[in-house]
Amino acid sequence: MNSFRPADNGGTVGDAAFDVAPPSLTEAISSSDTVDSRATALVVEDDPTSAELLRLLLETEGFRVLTVVSGEEALDIAWRVPLSLITLNVHLPGLDGWKFLLKLHDSLGLASVPVIVIAGLADMGMALSRGAAAVLEKPLQQAELQTSLTLLGLRPAWPHTHTRTILIVDEDDETVNQVTAYLHEPAFHVESAATGAAGIVDAVTLAPDLILVNLKTEQLGGFKIVRGLQDHASTQHIPVLVLASVDLTNEEQDAIDSDPEQPVVAMNKPDVNREALLAEIQRALG
Repeated sequence: MNSFRPADNGGTVGDAAFDVAPPSLTEAISSSDTVDSRATALVVEDDPTSAELLRLLLETEGFRVLTVVSGEEALDIAWRVPLSLITLNVHLPGLDGWKFLLKLHDSLGLASVPVIVIAGLADMGMALSRGAAAVLEKPLQQAELQTSLTLLGLRPAWPHTHTRTILIVDEDDETVNQVTAYLHEPAFHVESAATGAAGIVDAVTLAPDLILVNLKTEQLGGFKIVRGLQDHASTQHIPVLVLASVDLTNEEQDAIDSDPEQPVVAMNKPDVNREALLAEIQRALG
């Protein structure tokens, strides 16, 4: 049986003792062909102590965990095993974490796998810009890992147990696909509309839990969409998250805040990454 002692009060992970060695990577991959309801996490870490601590923390959260020491091995595993999460140390020999992130997000079928980067604060901006879902510092904090898993919908502590329907109103297919990749089932179900008029109709018929609107939608612009939702009794209570390419002016903010019955949150489109989006969705849904 594994013996693991986390730090008190969600602090830094404490000492760990191992009574039984974890299964070999080959055995773990082979077991993916058997019936196992657990989500699989891949730990990419060349420091054995850090890898073991991450493995135990993730197993505590209910994951089946695979560990590798290089980016090359990680890419090979990612193609062979369906993954729900990857944790990544960016400072790896050979194919480092930055190159791994780029290759992962250039690969059809792998780009939607959330990656939590284990790095310093100095690396946070680069990690998020290259597609990381979250960035955690060493020494790893158990509470911070749990918070990131919760925001990603990968932890039972996510505050809503039923599937949330999100309606995206945006004519930009790239943005729709990016946001959809961030919102995993069963926590979320995503519908989309390419025009404002279709979005208002879908909002009435679907009654989604949240509506995400691009303010720069050309047909029936974003401000008109928000006003249209506010004018309809069946949609005026639905929270709206608007994406804007630049900061809103005071007049624009007043326009989307004109109806106190409808909570509207603005988010800069260049800042859309998985963790930031999920945090805003969680805040909007209350």
